[in-house]
Amino acid sequence: MADCAWFSEPRTLETPYIPLVPENTWWHDETIAHALNALSNKNTLTVLLTGRRHDRFSARIQKLCLSKQPEPLAFDLFIMREGHDSTLSRHYATTLDFKLAVLDKLLQTFPHIDHIEIHDDRERHLKLFQRQCEAMVAHHRISTFKMHYVVHERTLNQFIAPHLEKSLVLELVENCNIRIRNAMAREVEMDASRAITPVTNPSNLRAEPIEYSENAQTSCSVYSKSAGLQSINESSAIKESCCNTLNASLPSELSTSNSIPLSNTIKTKKLDSGISTKLQRQFSSNNTHSSATNSRLPSRRISISNFRVLIEPTDTVRFTSITLDDDSRSALLKMFPTPDKWKPHARHMIVSFGNAPDAVIEAIGGIGARICMLATGFGEVHGRAQAVRVESNALSCITASANSTMYITLCVSSTGALNDPSEITNWNTIQPLELYGTLERVMITDLKSSRTQGGSSGSLSQFDGNNVPKQVSIGVLVKKHHPTLQGKQVGKACEAVNLWMSKTFIENLENNRAEIEFYIQSQSFQ
Repeated sequence: MADCAWFSEPRTLETPYIPLVPENTWWHDETIAHALNALSNKNTLTVLLTGRRHDRFSARIQKLCLSKQPEPLAFDLFIMREGHDSTLSRHYATTLDFKLAVLDKLLQTFPHIDHIEIHDDRERHLKLFQRQCEAMVAHHRISTFKMHYVVHERTLNQFIAPHLEKSLVLELVENCNIRIRNAMAREVEMDASRAITPVTNPSNLRAEPIEYSENAQTSCSVYSKSAGLQSINESSAIKESCCNTLNASLPSELSTSNSIPLSNTIKTKKLDSGISTKLQRQFSSNNTHSSATNSRLPSRRISISNFRVLIEPTDTVRFTSITLDDDSRSALLKMFPTPDKWKPHARHMIVSFGNAPDAVIEAIGGIGARICMLATGFGEVHGRAQAVRVESNALSCITASANSTMYITLCVSSTGALNDPSEITNWNTIQPLELYGTLERVMITDLKSSRTQGGSSGSLSQFDGNNVPKQVSIGVLVKKHHPTLQGKQVGKACEAVNLWMSKTFIENLENNRAEIEFYIQSQSFQ
């Protein structure tokens, strides 16, 4: 869903998708406890740093944090990114680059910091943060650091209501398809124009690099216990002191002048306004670009939609199952109470993943048939899942299938699942319990697209979604969009692309071709 701008959609944090003031079950208890502990220490700077756009998310994120009960999360800084003009260049190609630059500038602004703690739910990001911190320790910039991997307990998490989530996803998919169709139409128009318009100035074929994503710059609000949340534009005194300090302490693509608001919130008691002038100059100079290096081919695309393909929402059968009646489910959960912090299931007995063969469905009695089963055994994968074994004369036709042991998952732990009954090696006999359910197909809306794969020559051929996608040839795409590069230049360009892919955790797969190609054509490799 990243292709369809899910993470740029403000409604994902708004009502009715999540409550206006979420209760505590929506928050990650351990992370909240660490944040509150840090905020209570007057010698600690506590920062919420995100790659989300300031103009779309700042007010909501700050409101969520400041309305947290019983104690608000009044972070010293809320740092976010701004949207940008896609025809202008940017400093940081990835969110990780942006965050590392913010970390560096914060350390420059507050040179007495000697210990850093970072919380993140992306383990790969944490590993790169750790590498950065190890280097700072080696250079005696800080003394110690600690990384916190935030593990979401999916059994306890709150989620957007499925019907609301599906509706929003389908809307975003359609919006994405509209952008793709518009990009296709522009390409047709441009191709027609190029066919009749000669190139009159071949020495000036490049213009400034095009943004890879929608994020750049930042804006800020100032928070104090006495005054509450204020906009930078509402307080010149704040703007000239604390906010300038923060503005200057951020990467230059975030704040280029006092006219650009900051995406931070700050408790002024922790900041020294005297730093502002020096840091503001520092960022003004960092934001200067040479137009000589920002040239492009006339065919340079400014939208990633040029490289994407239409997405077709398709309803498919997720699995065929016997769904338990409410009374049967309640009886099972009463007989086998769910352990603390585990998630109860006891919903269905899966006959087949995907659509079961017609012969099997007919042998059971057809879709909608009411089936009687007996729960005869209890088994457990230690620390992960619990299940009951079931038997039924009506299901004798499937006992020789992959699910030769018919079972109903009772519950799973926060990190567990039960996909194969053979994982349970010991079934304990129980007093038989009669269960009733209905044979049905459980549907899911899948997002399918007709993608292309590239051969060694760079030619494109169609393939269906069942084939294993081939890797994208970085070198072929570099030569395609930068035909003047030769030999070592191509090699260096490929190294730069691979570095960018490692930072953004984009695998070299055909499904990622659009992002990879868009990035390659947007660069000005020397």
